[in-house]
Amino acid sequence: MKLLFSTFVVASGAAMAAAATLPLMVGGIAAICCLTGKRAGARRALDERYARGEINREEYMQRRKDLNATGYSVS
Repeated sequence: MKLLFSTFVVASGAAMAAAATLPLMVGGIAAICCLTGKRAGARRALDERYARGEINREEYMQRRKDLNATGYSVS
């Protein structure tokens, strides 16, 4: 009986730890998705401006380099 109780305590402790970390994991995934969406949007806007002829190649390449340097790297 003592072994069964000990196993239950350990199992319930592990379940509680998993339940406590789940919101952190979900929040982290949501933050990554949000940042990735913003990064893709910045690069897409730059690509569109270049395609419309609003900026020249030199400016496009410089801004693309700037986006990559600040962590907005999206291929």
